[in-house]
Amino acid sequence: MSRIYFLIIMFVVIITGGCKSREFDYKNLTNKVRVSTDSSSIVAELSSKFPQRLKYDRYYNWYDKGIIGLTQGGYSGKVISGDYTTWYLQNKQLREKGKYNMGLKVGKWFFWDKEGNLKQIQRWKNGKLILVKPKRSLKNRIMNLIPFKRKP
Repeated sequence: MSRIYFLIIMFVVIITGGCKSREFDYKNLTNKVRVSTDSSSIVAELSSKFPQRLKYDRYYNWYDKGIIGLTQGGYSGKVISGDYTTWYLQNKQLREKGKYNMGLKVGKWFFWDKEGNLKQIQRWKNGKLILVKPKRSLKNRIMNLIPFKRKP
């Protein structure tokens, strides 16, 4: 009987001795969600933080209960913050790809047609559209995309 107690105690010591406590970084906590519509599939990252100051002339993208919404000057649910990708459901081709920061579009956004051809690039800054490159200006320059820089 004492041998069984000894084995149980040794088992518990071995199991708990191998487990080290780790600190979890809650500051950069994001959740990925997948939403399907009639024509596309969307993967987005959500922020655990809330925007500090809302700008009433900007459109905020958010997620709540399986719906990705767009609201001017506010949001309802968790704001999208991070990578955002949409695919066509029919052929699994990319539809659009970009990033959000606290619900607002930022950086370069790429848009493709159903055949997989790049049709437009947009440049966003804090939810405001800065530059649009239509298909005709991209025709021979897709491989040599140069970052947009403003002239002083």
